[in-house]
Amino acid sequence: MTQVGTGKHTYELIRDWPRMPKGESLGVVSRVATDSQDRVYVFQRKDPPVVVLDREGNYLGCWGIGAVKEAHGMKIVDDVAYTTDRPDSVAVSFTPDGRSLLVLGTRTAWASTRAATSTPG
Repeated sequence: MTQVGTGKHTYELIRDWPRMPKGESLGVVSRVATDSQDRVYVFQRKDPPVVVLDREGNYLGCWGIGAVKEAHGMKIVDDVAYTTDRPDSVAVSFTPDGRSLLVLGTRTAWASTRAATSTPG
């Protein structure tokens, strides 16, 4: 078995992980995060954007169909999933079962990120 890392941070390759429903496969994965119950949330760049697995890789469900144009970032804090959608320029928080809690930003209304600078003299 392939193992990488050292000390308490060692990881082992597990073949056939995850176990997806028949005919399903993961797309391009942008981020992976875990919650307090060791559920694994895979944020991918296809619908459904979020696939939920148990720690053994068993498929538990999915959510977010049509809610994300292109998965970019995901972080889970206190069992709230915080996601970013790159082309739509929004950040959205979700419950563990995929219910939207908050949307920051306006879809396709991009903010200017250029900082004003000045030089003395």
